[in-house]
Amino acid sequence: MDERGFEAVRRIRQTESDVPLSQFKATVREQFYMLQIDTEAALAAIPSKLPDDSDTRQKAFDLISQVLTARGESSAQDRERIQRVGRLFQVDGQLRSPRNLLIAADDKKEQAKAS
Repeated sequence: MDERGFEAVRRIRQTESDVPLSQFKATVREQFYMLQIDTEAALAAIPSKLPDDSDTRQKAFDLISQVLTARGESSAQDRERIQRVGRLFQVDGQLRSPRNLLIAADDKKEQAKAS
């Protein structure tokens, strides 16, 4: 993940969560390690952790999509992965990202140039 991905995560955390930054970082780190240790088991556990409400699952999937697409164009392998996650979330698996998150890092560069 590059700086655009981190910016997307930062914005999502600000708008969607009241979790303290230190706790958020610890949770992300723990989840990263779970994926590193046993990817298949971590992925298989996802459906049991999700709410029954399809709108909530779609919203969560859309947030993941925003982070994954923040750096721009996705590779075929990236698209395959997100479709797999979409199936786990029982959503259509299509990438959807608002423009403001896709270009967050580029906006910072433009502001720096203008200064």
